[in-house]
Amino acid sequence: MMLVVHRRPASRGAAVLLTRRKATTTTTHWPPAASGGYTAAILDDSAFRKPWEKDLIKSCAKRKQVRVSLESILDVSTGERPWRASFGAANPDVSAGPEPELGRRACTSYVSDAERRKIAEGQLQSAQYLHRELPVRLAQAVTALDKMKDTGLTSTLPVKRVREDYLQNFRELQESPRPHELEQVAAFTETVRRVQKRGSDTVLQMACGLQDLMRGGKREESEALGRIQDFLDDFYQNRVAMRFLCGHYLALSSTQRDGFVGLVQRGVSLAGIVQSAAVEAASICCHALGACPEVRLSVDPAGDGLVAAVPEYVHYVILELLKNSMRATMQAHGGGKAGVGMDVAAEEDARVQEREGAEEGGGSNIVFADVPEVVISVRPHGEDDVMLVVTDQGGGIPAEATDKPTLRSEFRG
Repeated sequence: MMLVVHRRPASRGAAVLLTRRKATTTTTHWPPAASGGYTAAILDDSAFRKPWEKDLIKSCAKRKQVRVSLESILDVSTGERPWRASFGAANPDVSAGPEPELGRRACTSYVSDAERRKIAEGQLQSAQYLHRELPVRLAQAVTALDKMKDTGLTSTLPVKRVREDYLQNFRELQESPRPHELEQVAAFTETVRRVQKRGSDTVLQMACGLQDLMRGGKREESEALGRIQDFLDDFYQNRVAMRFLCGHYLALSSTQRDGFVGLVQRGVSLAGIVQSAAVEAASICCHALGACPEVRLSVDPAGDGLVAAVPEYVHYVILELLKNSMRATMQAHGGGKAGVGMDVAAEEDARVQEREGAEEGGGSNIVFADVPEVVISVRPHGEDDVMLVVTDQGGGIPAEATDKPTLRSEFRG
């Protein structure tokens, strides 16, 4: 699955592209070569507990990430193919060489039922992939953080904590034996669980570090701001990929929901997700601004079908796009309390009221304003993709804002 959000200053609108069948890479080599790569990176000597740890980080950071697709993840998770064979088409350097022993004999003797054996194989293969992949991504993140030292960002206490968390995750994964048999999977799963839990507040810590940096007088350094924004884009993309891989792996080891393989639902109704996100966005907008634009769903029959996706991710992306569109439309056309922003507190209050209303059997207090509607279109995109397009008449990002050096967190377009 690939989620691509396009926002153009000249005209408001956004698109989400979902792969229907064919494999589409979800991660790329990170960061881009234009940022200088890793060969010239200067690592901060602080926090390294052992003399060889710095060299190990540098060595891992130079390795390529193994690019994956939703299709290949499903193949590996269900035991259809070993991870090297499944991911090798997009990663020639990985597929080279003989296929390693994946413990199939242990799987066969451990479980007799064919389907359960495949699931067990999928867990083992997924564990082996993560054991190879996570240290590479963590090392690249640490290296990228250290390359930002001259901007002042990594000198802030919150970002230092993030760096130490990443180093600790790297250490634990390096110290964890590579699982070759099913009996070793449980111990590795606990390591992945700790890694996932330790990174739960990374976004908050990075935001606090950024605020500390802005208060420290770095605001006017446009070149540094541009570098920081590019770094954050890549850093968060890498984090999202890691948390998906960990979350999916952990979901495989727990009780499976009907129709799911790990985090992935095989047959997702996009129209259903859009309708759910629209109701939630309308409730938030009404709570913050007093009313909201109407939302019209336009579904092309050729694009109306079930896709394999992570429904929570799609819901989140659509919700964020709708919140932006509703706020911009209300402010551009003077609807409701147009001068009021939709902050985090307002969103949480709206969700609490929504839950309380549902528990009491009442409906949502949604009031539609006399403003242009927001349109969500579900349409085909080529033979194998489905695109969700959100359009509104909110005016877009002012042209002067695109020319001024700024961080994307300072405005919502």
